[in-house]
Formats: sequence, structure tokens, C-alpha cells
Amino acid sequence: MKNRTSRLKVMSRLLFCLTLVALLFWGSSAFAQNSTIFGPNVYVYDTTYSISSINTTLATLAGNAQFSTNRYAVFFKPGTYSGVESQVGFYMSAAGLGTSPTATAITNGYLTVNTTDGNGNVTTNFWRSLENIAITAPSGDTLQWGVSQGADFRRVQVNGGLELTNTSCGEASGGFIGDSKITGAVNACSQQQWYTRNSSVASFAGNVWNFVFSGVSGAPANSNPFATGSSSMTTLATTPVVREKPYLYVDSGGNYFVFSPSLLTNSSGADWSNGGLGAGTSLAISTFLIATPSTSLATINSALASGKNLILTPGIYKYSGAINVTNAKTVVLGLGYADLVPQTGTAALTVADVDGVQIAGLLIDAGPVNSPVLLEVGVKGGSRVSHASNPTSISDVNFRIGGATAGTATVATEIDSDNVIIDNMWSWRADHGTDASWTGNVAMNGLVVNGDNVTALGLAVEHYEAEQVVWNGNGGETIFYQSEMPYDVPSQAAWMNGSVDGYASYNVAPAVTTHQAYGIGVYSYFSQGVAIIANSGISAPVAAGVTFEHAVTVFLAGSGQITYTLASDSSQADNAGTVAESGSITSFVTNWGGSGGSCSSVPSVPGTPSATATSSSAINVTWGASTAGSGCTVSYNVYRSTTSGFTPGSGNLIASGVTTASYSNTGLAASTTYYYKIEAVDGDGSSAASAQASATTQSGGSCSAAPSAPTGLAAAATSSSAIGLNWSAVTPPANCTISGYSVYRSTTSGFTPGSGNLIASGVTSLSYTNSGLAASTTYYYKVEALDSYGSSPASAQAQATTQSGGSGGDFIAINFEGPAVNNSGGGDASFAADEDFTGGGASTPTTHSISTTAAGANAAPMAVYQTQRDGTFTYTIPGMVANSQHTVLLHFAEIYFTATGKREFNVAINGTNVLTNFDVYAAAGGEYIAVVKTFTATANSSGQIVVAFTSGADNQPSVAGLEIR
Repeated sequence: MKNRTSRLKVMSRLLFCLTLVALLFWGSSAFAQNSTIFGPNVYVYDTTYSISSINTTLATLAGNAQFSTNRYAVFFKPGTYSGVESQVGFYMSAAGLGTSPTATAITNGYLTVNTTDGNGNVTTNFWRSLENIAITAPSGDTLQWGVSQGADFRRVQVNGGLELTNTSCGEASGGFIGDSKITGAVNACSQQQWYTRNSSVASFAGNVWNFVFSGVSGAPANSNPFATGSSSMTTLATTPVVREKPYLYVDSGGNYFVFSPSLLTNSSGADWSNGGLGAGTSLAISTFLIATPSTSLATINSALASGKNLILTPGIYKYSGAINVTNAKTVVLGLGYADLVPQTGTAALTVADVDGVQIAGLLIDAGPVNSPVLLEVGVKGGSRVSHASNPTSISDVNFRIGGATAGTATVATEIDSDNVIIDNMWSWRADHGTDASWTGNVAMNGLVVNGDNVTALGLAVEHYEAEQVVWNGNGGETIFYQSEMPYDVPSQAAWMNGSVDGYASYNVAPAVTTHQAYGIGVYSYFSQGVAIIANSGISAPVAAGVTFEHAVTVFLAGSGQITYTLASDSSQADNAGTVAESGSITSFVTNWGGSGGSCSSVPSVPGTPSATATSSSAINVTWGASTAGSGCTVSYNVYRSTTSGFTPGSGNLIASGVTTASYSNTGLAASTTYYYKIEAVDGDGSSAASAQASATTQSGGSCSAAPSAPTGLAAAATSSSAIGLNWSAVTPPANCTISGYSVYRSTTSGFTPGSGNLIASGVTSLSYTNSGLAASTTYYYKVEALDSYGSSPASAQAQATTQSGGSGGDFIAINFEGPAVNNSGGGDASFAADEDFTGGGASTPTTHSISTTAAGANAAPMAVYQTQRDGTFTYTIPGMVANSQHTVLLHFAEIYFTATGKREFNVAINGTNVLTNFDVYAAAGGEYIAVVKTFTATANSSGQIVVAFTSGADNQPSVAGLEIR
């Protein structure tokens, strides 16, 4: 969607002045739609408004900064809106007002999120939402919802595919889809974690660490085993208990209502699958107090006490006291991220221990005086009754300690009622922004659960200074948990839980006897340069009713480690998972718990394993089950090697936490022998390794022909000691797969390929750089393709002559996103095919001629400028002497934009910024004009020069080539 993003930015800038005029004259036609019963920050459209006026206003509303004080809600009455196009910005909620999502349709348009930060990522795209609407993107486009936490996607129908990131697949940090239908494929790409609930998708692909589904048609299969990390999916057929979020709608007469959905148990699919509102109760708008930030706290609490429901319109509510909900079945609905900020150390919101309260759509900030708790449900220490038939629900409620405003709190949320449902909550002690420091935005716990039978569906809690979650009640259940430990721990001594190193993120108290959790992810990034140790990501008692399915700990960066993924409260029994640190980034545990006591002996050695090849890429391994020690839970580690008699170790561990005496190993090479050993593990330690088993994968099924010869082989000298090669992909014969390419070289023309002149085998790319050559020497090359049946005939021969050793030529020259380019067209070097990069993607190439005159003697051949890499990307060039001095030339030409200020990006070499907000069009003086920038650089201690391209003030980098001399 690169072009689509560009169109949005061009449109936004062209209309900027008009928008400012409209803002100054608040009553103008562009803003007339905010004259509603909901106050000045709510915009309600119907189909009589022109699409251009809608887009103009939306572009302005979407312009909020991350910590803006603006709050907006945008509603569309039922009808079709063709051509609406807008980002959904910070503190902006967009929703339809129909009785079902399909009643309000945006066609040939989109409400999207694909903006990036300065690194090309979407890890700070927080606090925005989309709800109760159907979207059909323009033909050829895919809707993008590139967000991280605090971004809500509910009751939406997407006609087509959905991408959960931006155009360049920038890093993303998680999100939520609920009660929705996506008719096409969902591509998560770079998302680290995600929770999808009660929805349907055509398919779902792409993930990093922790993806969880409950009640989702089309969800991927539950990964088995989760511990491989290659397919980290947790899939539950149903959601055990949920109440969908209440929402606004209008009837055929234009009257407003709030729909309060009914409680669902063991449910799946969207609540509106059969059309209409679904099961629940319609509440007339007259039953609500509609508050704005100017409404007094006394007025709000008086209305609630009298039996009114409450709508909080967009804005920031600063009160010296708490909003108190005392009556059963009360609905409190925030619009446009209505923000509560207590000023005198009270709670922001309290809820009595009554039936069926619904709290939805709020942002709660800690205030300047420490609040013992910000949201309290029930009465701490009070008697409790069951609310199983009509629980209180908390939907799309987010918390912040610092970041936007200075604030502290001891606990963000405390649950002192039974049967409460938390449905999509992000509780964040800020790691950046205002007052974000260990002694500044102090807060201990994000969530404390004292009630029984509390359910959390989509819970993210981050950076608090003790446990992120403390669970004291029985019968609790969590489906999807995402957490980062505090970044800013200053020392180990400052972060000790008694004698235990650090605080577990998710802590189930020792007295708890029943608790279930699925898809639990805990990450560390201790950023203060001090090696901080967390004993475990999760802590829980050893009890028959306490179980965890699919847990992962991740070392993101920084110092220190998480020693165990899961540990018992005693820190001595039934610990599970391996250390997550810089050398071993992740640790996965498939299942934990369910045992009834302390584990004090290692299990027996697994019985002799047996391995059987089931295809050309899969082997099944089975073994005799181990005998567990008293009170122990056994799992297995699986090790694999291609060398007989190998020693098991971390380097050949392929699965841990396996709970059955069998394992299916997939993704293997055909006609290859693999060797396996098994260890049994419990809380007391590991057994000795089992005997060895082996099997040889099948030859590739029905592949019965060798591939044809590669074509298009080209060679180009890139220096006095290196030649770059590239060739065209070979189409494999029926039922075959090209497993790689072999490269042959000689100094004799017309040579015959053979083992004596083979210089590379198993090459899986379509290019190869041959280095270490003699200067001023002609080399001849041929390439063969291989499949499981055999080798192809050799390609036609290609040749190149290395540059003169004293010519001062390039060490390397690379044509970004293009093939090798010879020097015959002019310029100072021959360029190798693209290599040595990570990130980014191909810009649309051009056949337009490029003027190289202004670039002078250092201009590259024209073809180099006609292909470019764009996005956020890095080139790591190896092969230099450590600390040697080099000249770096970067080649640019603007081949898309036609004016200055449209593309501005940054460039760093070995960590030093060399270009800031570089504008190619401005530097070159126009479009299709080459410009070369020259820098001096020192190779790092590994003999590398690392060139990083990141987004700047506008749009993403686009670069043609690089030379190093």
C-alpha cells in the first residue's frame, strides 16, 4: 500500500490550509457534523455529506501526536460511503451506527493504520479503534491495520484481506480483533503477538512469538508442539465466557440507542453472524447521562446513584474523587478514548459488588498524587457473592502510568468481585514520555485479582515495578497475555522479591488451587546496562488444578536474563523452560502444571526411540515414556543431528516441553539421514539422554526428472578480487522442488563442470559473490540446478575480468533490488546483484531514463538508478580488515515523487548518522536525476560496514545503490 499512503499524505498537505481555516471557523460546513447531543468532539456523518468534506475533516482529526490532549469519535450513520479514505490516528475512534456492521459500508476506500515511527515500525501506534462497520478497499489494495497495544478492532467486516502491519512489514507489538469477519486472508507479518476472538477469517498467516485464537473460524491449527517456536499458535475452539462491548446505534427514525449484548458461554464466531443486533438489550439514549469534561463529578455520581447509565464523550476528565458505580446493570461507555485522571490520590472509577455492570472504552491515567488503585471492582476485603449469571465486564479499558502526564499509582486495576470478565485491556507503566523513570512514574502492579472465577480475554500489562499481575482468586482463566518486564531496573538489589531474583510478570499466589492460562508471553529488555536477572516470567503453585498451556519468555535486548519461563512459588520445584538471554532469545513451554505436589527426583531415561520417515520432509519419532518422580510432571526435550553419535546440547535442541512420547519433525531435506536423542525433564532436572534413533527422509516423492539448465547467467567484476554472479530461477519439473544451485569456476574458457572446479553448492538464492580472486584475471563460470532426482545440465558460460589491483576500484558495488550491471553503459564501476541486506522491499522499477550528468565521474550506470530498495532496511557489508578506512558512495534518484518535501529519510553508517531528513528530489534538483553522496567510514571490529536507512520526516527511504572503496 505504498502508493496509497503517498496519496493520503499528498491529499493531507494540499488540504492543510483549508483545514486550518475550517478549524478557526468552528461552525463552518466542514465541522457542522459535530453539533450533536454528544458535544463538540463527536462527529456524526450521514450520506448527504460530500466525501471530500468527510476526508478533509478526518485527515485533520487523524493528525494527533502520541501524547496529544485531543480526543475524537467519528460515527457514520447507516449507508454506503464510497471513497472515504483516512488514517485512524491517536485517540480517534471510528464506528458505524447501524444495527450490524454491514449496515454502514465504506466502499472503494478505507479507514486504515499504516503510519510508522522513525524506524519504519508501528510499535507505538496505540489508542485508536474501529468498530461496527464494513470496509471494502479499492481494487488491488489490502486493508492495513498496523497497530500495537490499545488499538481496538471490533465488530468489523473486512471484504477482502487484512494486513496487521504497514507496507514495509515494520515491527509491531500486538493487538486485538473481536467479533469480526474478514473474508480474505489475514497476514500478521511482523506482529510479535496477537489475540483474535469470536471471529471468522479466510486464513491467518505470519507470526513471531505468541498468537492466540478462541472461537475463531478459519484460525490456524493449535501448534504441536508449541515449543519449536516455528508456529507459535494457541487455538481454542470456543471462548468460555464473554460479553461483547456495548455500542451506539440509531434506529430507522434516527433515534440513538446503546445496545447491551448478552452473556455468551462456550461461544464462537461473530455475535452478529445471523444479522441484526444479536442477543441483548437496547437501552434508550434517555437512560444515559451524556457527560463532557465540564460535567461535574457530583452531577455524574448523582445520576449514577439514581439509576442512570453514563456516556463519557471524548475529552480529559480531571476529578478530585472517583466516579462511583453503585447499581447493578449500569453501562458506562466512553467515546473517543474518554480519559479519566484523578487529581487527589483517589481511584478514577469504582464499581460496587453488584451484577452486570459494563465498563467500556476508557483511558485511565494516573494523576499527580499517588492513587492506591485506579479502577476498583468490588470491595477490598468485603464478602463476595457469585455473579456467574450476570458478570461485570470490562471492555477496551486502557491504563497509563506516566507518558502523557506525570502520575503514580500503586495498583492500576483491582478485582474484588467474583466472575468479572476482562475483555481486551492494556495496562502500561510508560517506558517513554513524561516522567518515565524508575523513581518518576512509580507503580507496583498492573492487575490484582482477588475475586474468584475471573476471566481475562486479551490482557497486556507492562513495565510495572513489581509483579505485573497478581492473581489471588481461585478459578481464574486467562486467554492471551502479553507483558514486558520493566526496562528501567537500576540494579538487581532494587528488584528482588525477597530472596528471589526479580518479580515474575504473571504471579499466581501460593494458596490458589485452580487456575488456567493459555498463550502467555513475557519479555525482557533491561536497558540500563546492568545485568538484571528475573528468576521466571511466570510463577505459580504446584497444584492439580493449576495449568498453563503455551507459555514463552523472550529476551528482546539489553542485559541479563529470564532464568525460567515458569517456576513454582517455592522456586525449587517444577521449574520449566530454558534461560532466555542474548545467546538463547526464546524459551517455550508447551504445558505446565496439573501435578499435585513437590518434585524431588529426575525422571527415568526415555525408552529407546524409533524414527520413521513419512515423506521427503518429515520424520516421526516415538519413544518409551519415562517414569516420573513423586509429585513430578514430565516433559521431553528432542535433539537432532545429521552426525551419528552426537552429544545433545542447546545447539541441536529442536523441541522442548513435549508432553507426549512422540514428535513429528517436519521441514527436513529429502534423502537425508537424521539422528535423534530424547531427554526427560521434570522440576528436579533432566534425565540422561536416550539411545539414538535414525531415519532417512524419502527421496522427494514422485520427483522423477532433473531440472533444466539455468539461464541468464551474468558475471560482473566488483573489485580487483571479487566477481558477482546472478541468474534466472529454474522452473522445477512436475512434483519436484529446486533444492539449490551449484556454481563452477575456471580460468579456461569452455571448461567442463566437475568436482575439481566446484566453488559453491546448495546456493538457495539467484546470486553469488565470488571473492578472493586475483586482480586483472578473467574467470569463467557455469551454474547447475539441483532437485531430489539430480542435477541439471550446466548453464551457458559467463565471464568477467577482475579489476586492476592498483586501480583504486571498489571493494564492492551493489545494485539495490537489481541484477548485476556491467560498466559498458558508463560510470565508474560494475555493480553486483543485490545482496547483504535485511528489511525493506522492491520499489516499483522505472524504465525512464536517468540523468547521470550532475553526479559526475562517480555516477553509476543508469540501470542502477532504475531499480531501488525502499522501506526501512540495512546493508551489512563484510570482508574488510577491522578498523580499515574506506570511502562509501551512496546512489540516489527520485523516481516516484515530483516535488520537494515528499520523501525525507535518514542514513547512518556504523551507527553514526550521516544524513538527516535527506530529500533526494531537493538534493538532485528534480526527478530522474542521479545524485551521489560520499562518506568516509571505518570498518567495525568484525570487518563490516553497516549502512542503515530509516524513515525521517516524511515517507520511507528509497535508495538505488552502494559502493565501498
